Amino acid sequence: MKEEKIEGIVLRSQEYREKSRIISVYTPTNGLIQMVLKKISSPRLMTLSTPFTHAEFHYQKGTSQLLRFLEGSPIDENLLLRKNFNSLQVAGQMTAALLYLLLPESPDPLLYALYKTYLKRIPTFESTKLLLASFYLKLLQHEALLEWNVFSSADRPLAEALTSVRTFDTLQTLSLTATLENWTQKTAEIFTTSNCGPICSR
Repeated sequence: MKEEKIEGIVLRSQEYREKSRIISVYTPTNGLIQMVLKKISSPRLMTLSTPFTHAEFHYQKGTSQLLRFLEGSPIDENLLLRKNFNSLQVAGQMTAALLYLLLPESPDPLLYALYKTYLKRIPTFESTKLLLASFYLKLLQHEALLEWNVFSSADRPLAEALTSVRTFDTLQTLSLTATLENWTQKTAEIFTTSNCGPICSR
């Protein structure tokens, strides 16, 4: 079998037999893929099978959609996410939204770049609620699922600004209203209760 390599971010890690895991990896060129890591014993393999790790993976295709992991190297472990519970929670909420909406092997480089950029920004962003609201709005807009009629005339301009904002510096200047904060919370509940999330079975 031909060896292939790909960049991606681990969205979910599930136990699979003894000392093995199945990881769901989001990639810019292949979309959402799954691969099995066997005999995980070293710290490097533990890192490569941990949610939110950005890495390069080498693998072989088999007879099913489950790919066979060969080797890999971390690009960014996103360690700052793991030092703060709130950061970890927001990362999980963003990831659960992707797992809810993504179809297997449907590449979308723009959506991948959006997720990677927002994930990286979580630990240093002053208002993670604002960041999460912007991510949800951009994600739903990208997927043509955003219903503008749920926002009042008073909240619509802010929702539009959060959706179209191009820099995090500009995003920092905005403030969530109580109703938009409530919308963000309800949206998070839909995504997270419908999906076991990125730390499923850990």
